Amino acid sequence: MVGHSQLLLWSTPTPDAPTRIEVLFKPVRMMNIPTLMNGRVIRRLTQEHASELAESVSELLSDDFCMYTMETEAFTGHVVALTVVTSEDSGDYTQPSRLLVGD
Repeated sequence: MVGHSQLLLWSTPTPDAPTRIEVLFKPVRMMNIPTLMNGRVIRRLTQEHASELAESVSELLSDDFCMYTMETEAFTGHVVALTVVTSEDSGDYTQPSRLLVGD
């Protein structure tokens, strides 16, 4: 879901992974991620390392914005955002996000 410069990613519970994990980036200035990701590692990059990856991104990193990489077995994507928060619960994709309460 993207709206109000927010990006919410979540996992759908399965028998092997029975909890829902949500990751909320906000506000988002730029993203380059696939629509489906199996497994992921999220890392916050230093401004220097982010600038090395893409010169065009360096101007987006001002004002405390950071670049986060999202790594899967098949793809490494990027999100430029001010902050990222996470949640893990027993909900599924039909239930509202705990991270968007009050939005």
